[in-house]
Amino acid sequence: MSKRKILALVNEGYVKGWDDPRLYTLIALRRRGVPPGAIINFVSTLGVTTNTTNIQTVRFEQTVRQYLENTVPRLLMVLKPLKVTIENLSEDYVQMIEKPLHPKVPSFGTTTIPFTRTVYIDADDFRVDPPKDYFRLAPGRTVGLFQAPYPISYVSHATDPTTGEVTELVCKLENEGEVKK
Repeated sequence: MSKRKILALVNEGYVKGWDDPRLYTLIALRRRGVPPGAIINFVSTLGVTTNTTNIQTVRFEQTVRQYLENTVPRLLMVLKPLKVTIENLSEDYVQMIEKPLHPKVPSFGTTTIPFTRTVYIDADDFRVDPPKDYFRLAPGRTVGLFQAPYPISYVSHATDPTTGEVTELVCKLENEGEVKK
């Protein structure tokens, strides 16, 4: 964090300025999206000393995560979508599922997600030949979907003939018996 060393990095073109997100200057942290409250919390955990100290970046990042834990709603996103068709649901089936925006902070409210015949899971959540310690969707396995009332079971899959990658799954909703809690 030496100003002299950062200035040398800026002047020699290693970084694009004092606000380069790779740096740990206040303006760079702001540009990176770190909230001011997280920085204040981090600084308040440090002791006062006149000695030169080195603080690991993981300690700072952990403080930011702790701050965000109770101040930001959680959102759901599928990075690598894999289409799942649930064969025993009708084409026009829609069930609205209410999901809290944060499991521990009810004041953030809720959002409604449609549960239909076609849903998308992350491609990493399915394997054709899973190892023993793989607990996600695979041939012959039943898994629960996030916030869905019933689990689904694998039926079949379709692959791309050129790449061999799985492009679509066909599953069955296990809606006989008890509702998942």
